[in-house]
Amino acid sequence: MPPKRAVVTLAEKKARVLKFFQEEHSIYSIKDLEKLIPKKCAGVSSMLVKDIVQQLIDEDGLISVEKCGNVNVYWCFKNQLVGKMCTEMQAMKARSEESQVRLQELQAAINSEKKHARAAAFRSEGVSYTRAALLTEHDELGRQLAALQSAYRKLEDTKWDETKIDSYCRGVRSKLEQLDKITDNIEVIVSFLMRRHAVSRAELAAALDMPEEFEEFEDLRKSLP
Repeated sequence: MPPKRAVVTLAEKKARVLKFFQEEHSIYSIKDLEKLIPKKCAGVSSMLVKDIVQQLIDEDGLISVEKCGNVNVYWCFKNQLVGKMCTEMQAMKARSEESQVRLQELQAAINSEKKHARAAAFRSEGVSYTRAALLTEHDELGRQLAALQSAYRKLEDTKWDETKIDSYCRGVRSKLEQLDKITDNIEVIVSFLMRRHAVSRAELAAALDMPEEFEEFEDLRKSLP
């Protein structure tokens, strides 16, 4: 029996189409996409291209489209997604802060209610409350706040700022310094063995399975601020 074809899910098809847009860094008409995507994205036929692209626009908000003359042009660059994530992160932060304020208000109302007998309903500052409804809302807001804070932390981890970049660069410089010390020590040992056993560096390198010259990583060093 011939092997079964692997089923490509809709999510996988969307991911492949999105990757195509981000790798090519260009703009396309729908006809261009119907020709190129089936060649670049396994499992995505030309008949599905228009529907998948439209879903990525309408449902996911990941692809941009503008009318240019009589033709719609489509694109998606990586920096757009970073900007979208930052916007969503700020929106989540705002909702989280609103939830915290509401939780404080509910806690104050609950504390006020605790001072009195645990009646099923009570009034505070001219507003009527029921204890059961307040506790239910309090629990629900607590769950929403925990979910928002978790999502915010995940987005915060993906955001690179000057502090994070400086920390990363310091770490790379430290590793390079350690590498230089190790390389210097190896060079001292190699020189000693060459003199002691009257062998060439090439012979010693072959015997010890090491390169004749060590990588200096000059491009990396120059790129560090």
